[in-house]
Amino acid sequence: MGRELVTLYERGQFRNGAYRGVLPLAGITLIYNNLGGYSFDVTGIKLLACTLASQPLNILMTQRQAINTGNMAEPAYKALIATNPIKLVTLGFSAALCRNACLMAAFLPKTLGNEWMPMDAAFAMGAILVSHPFEVARVLITCKE
Repeated sequence: MGRELVTLYERGQFRNGAYRGVLPLAGITLIYNNLGGYSFDVTGIKLLACTLASQPLNILMTQRQAINTGNMAEPAYKALIATNPIKLVTLGFSAALCRNACLMAAFLPKTLGNEWMPMDAAFAMGAILVSHPFEVARVLITCKE
């Protein structure tokens, strides 16, 4: 893992995927701020919508960053989109949805009114630890390994 991160950094690609996990959070925040005041819980619908919206971008970034020993050049976005546009949504979708659902658990204490920072930090770390296998599965599926 360390060698892959160093290789990505040396090739100047490390910054491309740094904010990949922020997209579902940004989507949920925008939907909540625009549609606030609802009386029933639509968290699952928001999770599904944000995952659907961010999935093509996640796949494109992951496939572009994949280290290919045969060809060290980055593939162009146009080439990746042209190969199979339907797969930009479906490839690794269930793993991405499970990862995002686990990451949402990090916001549970704040949602319930918690003001104690160590509990927030513990939930965030736990969500990252629990969601990591799903992220690894998503990357392996996306890179066709």
